[in-house]
Amino acid sequence: MKKLLFYCTSLLFVATFCWQGCKKSDLENAILTEHTAEYAFPLFNTELKVSDLIGNILEENTVGDTIIINPDNTVTLSYSGDITESKAVDIFNFLDTLIPIAVDSSFFTLPVKTPDGVQLSRVDLSGGTLTMAIKNTMTEKINITLTIPQLSLNGQAYSYTFTIQPGLSVFTPLIELDGWKLNSSNNLITFTYDAYLPDGTRIPKLPASSGLPAVVGFMNKATFYYLEGYWGKVTYGLSTDVIDIDINNTNLDGNVKVKNPKITITVFNSFGFPTRGLIKYLKFVGKNGDLIELQSPLIQQGSDVGIDFAYPSLALNEVGQTKATTFYFDDTNSNIEELFNAQPVQMIYQVDGLANADNNTALLGFVTDSSSVRMNVKVELLLEGQLKDFGADQTLNLDFGSFADSTAFEDAEFKLVTENTMALSTNLQVYFKDVNGNILDSLFVGAAPDIIKAGPVDPITGFTTGSTRTETFIPMSAVRFENLRKNAKIAFLKTSFTSAENGTIPIKILANQSAVVKMGVRVKKKIG
Repeated sequence: MKKLLFYCTSLLFVATFCWQGCKKSDLENAILTEHTAEYAFPLFNTELKVSDLIGNILEENTVGDTIIINPDNTVTLSYSGDITESKAVDIFNFLDTLIPIAVDSSFFTLPVKTPDGVQLSRVDLSGGTLTMAIKNTMTEKINITLTIPQLSLNGQAYSYTFTIQPGLSVFTPLIELDGWKLNSSNNLITFTYDAYLPDGTRIPKLPASSGLPAVVGFMNKATFYYLEGYWGKVTYGLSTDVIDIDINNTNLDGNVKVKNPKITITVFNSFGFPTRGLIKYLKFVGKNGDLIELQSPLIQQGSDVGIDFAYPSLALNEVGQTKATTFYFDDTNSNIEELFNAQPVQMIYQVDGLANADNNTALLGFVTDSSSVRMNVKVELLLEGQLKDFGADQTLNLDFGSFADSTAFEDAEFKLVTENTMALSTNLQVYFKDVNGNILDSLFVGAAPDIIKAGPVDPITGFTTGSTRTETFIPMSAVRFENLRKNAKIAFLKTSFTSAENGTIPIKILANQSAVVKMGVRVKKKIG
């Protein structure tokens, strides 16, 4: 009998010590009466972190979706589209239109086909080939000199001299155009030839043969590494993309209203002439599928209103440099906050470029073969807003230890202790599951109560000023507890976060904030 009493007393002491180590309340001291012993032991101790909650907001880890922890621990969600690039070699690829070249007189001018408004003064070629074919349609041999005054290599204009027998054709040597320069003040290339008979008689025009000119040029795949000239007022396409906004399209329950959302447009421009970005299309797809247009004084269809990009200047010898421009659409210049109240799930946009929007006729510009306009458009959401019923779940292992194999208890009482530094209150329900994930019971009967109280919030700054501790006691019958202690292996915490004052006050959510949740149980068992 003494050994039995000693064993029970020792067991009671150990259990009471464990309860005191993890809980602080009037339940910390186990009570031993003549016929009843009380045992207290912890079940779990976990932390609900803001950083984990934010990680759940992004539905999938897609490229361009980023969580940014700012220096003040505030959190920004950034949803980016692809970085689009418009290359000069694609927009201004017009030299190939020079082939074939039918030279039908001894002084022949060929317009260089350029984009509307572009007038070239210098082209430094990087590739391609050129050859000329001359057929002698005379009955005597001819001496001929062919010249292209605007095309030169190392300062020497293109020129070839031949003697061609009657009825024969001659091809000039095939030249590689890399390193050659093309200069023109009026977008014209001139082809000239001087043809003479053996007696010195000049031939103003070689007769055609079968309807074809006697002189034909072939320029193939000409490319450039530098263009210089006047860029007139001309529009060209720059960027079109779709950005998914997962914050309102997640598997989580609830909705989020964000304060001061922002669209950031960053442009890296190496075109050496003024370019204005024209927003041709910028709309959001709402959660219900509706298209909602962003309204701003800077978006006016059919006008020249837009965003001027910084650019490298020819006059300042900035060839090869790249200039960056960052622009924002926010609540000061658009209706973006109103749009986010509709919980958009996508943003669709199209941006065109307008060269020399001010039509400065004295301005010379340039592009190189590496010049481009790279554009990145992203939606930035500072998590300083209102959250209501925003769900996040957590699964924990559950172990009743040696009590799982003990004989029946009279009753049980669970105790929840929470310490919360977040400006979020939380409804909490705990589901007990078996090893196969089947729900055996829940901690609370009916709807989950508001257990985790929000930390105190400064209404001016939106920051919490401390933490809030709560203690909650949940009684459970012996029959229910008997099932749990034998079969429960998993505690599934289902939470629903709401910002202060039932989601009506905008708050700041900080990455270093969290809520600690501890749960233990006290059970009674008769002795003897």
